[in-house]
Amino acid sequence: MHEPGLPSAVGEPGQHLPGPLQAGAAPEQLQGKPVDARADVYALAAVAYELLSGQPPRDPTSSGAVAAQPPPDVRRDWPKATAAVASFLERGLHPHPSRRPPPAA
Repeated sequence: MHEPGLPSAVGEPGQHLPGPLQAGAAPEQLQGKPVDARADVYALAAVAYELLSGQPPRDPTSSGAVAAQPPPDVRRDWPKATAAVASFLERGLHPHPSRRPPPAA
């Protein structure tokens, strides 16, 4: 399915994503693997991380291999974050889709 105004190849194997899209792309997407709704959970957590801390959770130009590493603790960039917020973001940014919270239906 193609959304008007969005690149039609987002998530296709071997597709390079522009910086702003790549910053919130799930590791499996950057590695050209199949994606599902759990990639959206990752993207939401990435946006939340950046909104709360002022920094992206990883370098937007990082490769899928770098993105597959455990996410940083948000308290590194936002020391006032509560443990609950840090835990939520850590789970949402987990490199393995099966370890992320389930998507809302």
